[in-house]
Amino acid sequence: MRVTSILSLALVIVFRPSAADVSEMNAQCYTNNVQFDGDRLDNPLWSDDKGVRTLSDCLLDCSLTSDANDRPCMAIEWSDGGSSLSSTESRACAFAWACDYTEVWGGGSVFVLPTTTASPTRDCDEFNIDGFLTDCSADFPAEQEALVAVEARVSTLESDTATSDSLAETHAAVEAVTDDLSAYETATNANLAATDANLAATDVAVGEVSIRVNSIEETLSGFSSARMATAQFDTLPTNTGASLLFGDKDLLIVISLAVNTVLFTALLAVLCRSGKGYKAVGTFAQSDSEMAELQ
Repeated sequence: MRVTSILSLALVIVFRPSAADVSEMNAQCYTNNVQFDGDRLDNPLWSDDKGVRTLSDCLLDCSLTSDANDRPCMAIEWSDGGSSLSSTESRACAFAWACDYTEVWGGGSVFVLPTTTASPTRDCDEFNIDGFLTDCSADFPAEQEALVAVEARVSTLESDTATSDSLAETHAAVEAVTDDLSAYETATNANLAATDANLAATDVAVGEVSIRVNSIEETLSGFSSARMATAQFDTLPTNTGASLLFGDKDLLIVISLAVNTVLFTALLAVLCRSGKGYKAVGTFAQSDSEMAELQ
């Protein structure tokens, strides 16, 4: 802020109006030619939005501005009413892009800048602003140091911002990897659960198969035992006991037949001895003949 005030003071000194700057009192600018649409011969002017100002400020603004068609300010119309006012008085200010001649105007005066060419030149050697600020201003060096500190701070902030952006990108990448790991873990747990279920089902199936295999083994073992018993029966010698040739039931049947045979023989013997043997024998023989006929 102080530097801006010093620069404004220096420019006011350079463009401080003098008697030579006054073109004409009670006058306004006219031009011989229009250049763009909207130009006027009687008022080749434009204005800004600053409102009223002092004569020095009006001349300063004229030296630093151009119109919408990039034409520099050549002169000003300052609404002083054609009177000579103090330097602190403020009036309306208008800028002229041309001022080929003037006409009488009771509203103010025309002040033409020292250089009235289309491209005014400024001799910077007339006032060494840099030297004035460096040698004569007590605030300018401090302002320069403050500006350097601000630039350094801006650089630091830019570096911090770049670091923050990098950290944000890294954080985003870590979050993405974390999400991927979570998804992989979920999928893995689901696969493990499915595998456990399959293993349980497999164990049940294996148990059922084992039961069937045991049943088959028991059946085959029974068949094998029966075949071995049959083979032993076929290979036994003829003089072995009845208990070795037959099973328990078969042995009982053989014994019963033997007892019946013995009893039947004894009965025949008794009948023969009692005198009825012939008849009995005859009967027996008759029975045998009948049997032969039947055969």
